[in-house]
Amino acid sequence: MSPRDPPPNANPNDQWSELAVGVPSRLDHFLRTALPHLSRRILSELIAAGRIRLNGSRAHKGSRLRPGDRVKVGADLLAVTCLRPQTRPPLAIIYVDDHLVAIDKPCGMPSVAQNVLEVDTAANFLIGSFPETAALDRLEAGFVHRLDTATSGVLLAARSSAAHSDLRAAFRRRDVVKRYCAMVDGAVHASGICRGAIRNKPGDPRRVEVVDAGLSETARAAETQYRPVARFGTHTLLEVEIHSGARHQVRAHLAALGHPITGDDLYGGSDADRLMLHAAEIELAHPMSGAAIVIAARPAPFARDLG
Repeated sequence: MSPRDPPPNANPNDQWSELAVGVPSRLDHFLRTALPHLSRRILSELIAAGRIRLNGSRAHKGSRLRPGDRVKVGADLLAVTCLRPQTRPPLAIIYVDDHLVAIDKPCGMPSVAQNVLEVDTAANFLIGSFPETAALDRLEAGFVHRLDTATSGVLLAARSSAAHSDLRAAFRRRDVVKRYCAMVDGAVHASGICRGAIRNKPGDPRRVEVVDAGLSETARAAETQYRPVARFGTHTLLEVEIHSGARHQVRAHLAALGHPITGDDLYGGSDADRLMLHAAEIELAHPMSGAAIVIAARPAPFARDLG
């Protein structure tokens, strides 16, 4: 089971609810329709843990159902339709007004949840401190973009429906500027721009790859600007700026240049205690006033982490 999910262990004191089976089906297919707020993974784990029963007995996800069969699930699973609020440990709030909030996300914390039973994501902590954001999105709360779990830094959320819609549109138009600090392997001597398109890597869902935009209909155009700031032995600290937000864009672009991010084992970076990528600041027009604002996170201690 993923460490990001709570243990779905069976409890002899569980209250059970019964679901009616009307047509022949497999148990896992039936449950995806009956419990759409739960992911396939968590449903499989719940079946394996005995939290979902078929005709009073434990079942397998491939069990065949017939009309009249009795599928029982823990009543709490039916009741859970939104994320659990959390307030501990508190997250660093670096900007807040009536419509926006920005946090300094720590390395190792997922930005958003994949199902409503998940805990310890930035979204859980957001709704714990700002309950109004729970109504904006069932799994993402008010967040309008994401950072990889291993990336730290500025993560922006809306607190109102109007701000949520406006910010989503601004990100789609690429009106938002995101700046990162990245420690990379090797010596980078000059500033530059990488314009390779990004697509999911065939056969490896964990990764993306950089391709010629004209060679793939599924590739997403992306541009990454970088500037060397300082050298630390065999590493270079870069200031990176992007307007687009393709998945793993900065990581894949820098790796394609021959300078993977230090600590990025997915894209060939050298060993480190963490992925040395930090969302340093975000620049945007305020969704209500139109005023230009820059929200900055605390500096990342990459030089110290290199030892």
